[in-house]
Amino acid sequence: MHSFTTERLFIRALEKQDQALYCHLYTDAKVMRHICQPLSQEQAMKAFHTTLNKQTSNTNHQFSWAITSKETNQAIGIVGFQSQEKEHAILGLLIVENSQGRGYAPEVFKELINVCHNTFGFKKFTSQVQKDNINSIKFLKLIGFRSEQLAHTKDIDTYVFNI
Repeated sequence: MHSFTTERLFIRALEKQDQALYCHLYTDAKVMRHICQPLSQEQAMKAFHTTLNKQTSNTNHQFSWAITSKETNQAIGIVGFQSQEKEHAILGLLIVENSQGRGYAPEVFKELINVCHNTFGFKKFTSQVQKDNINSIKFLKLIGFRSEQLAHTKDIDTYVFNI
């Protein structure tokens, strides 16, 4: 359901088989350094099952995909959206540390925006990025996102980007 590809990546709906990838990403301190404190293994497993349950509820308020490299056939990350408003999606992405910095993020987000617009009807897209996450800020600007505001939450400055 809702699988898509880019030049170098295959992106498919998150499934039970992705539990190890999900837990690895959410418990890895380096991957989570610009997002929040890493989860414990138990918290990550619970979050994974919650994510899968929301995905099968057919409400279109949240959906996640596993990202796989076509070259290596290895899972390298997770991308998805949450939505509280009918035409507005909040996008998020996690990529394993050894695959970061290879241009996968803009490649995935560009196609994710197309899929979310054409399949789910979203017209506005937002992504939140911590102020010190320079690489994510660069890639969002590269694909046309604009910084709308600087939010202050829990002693963390976060930019809100919109397209």
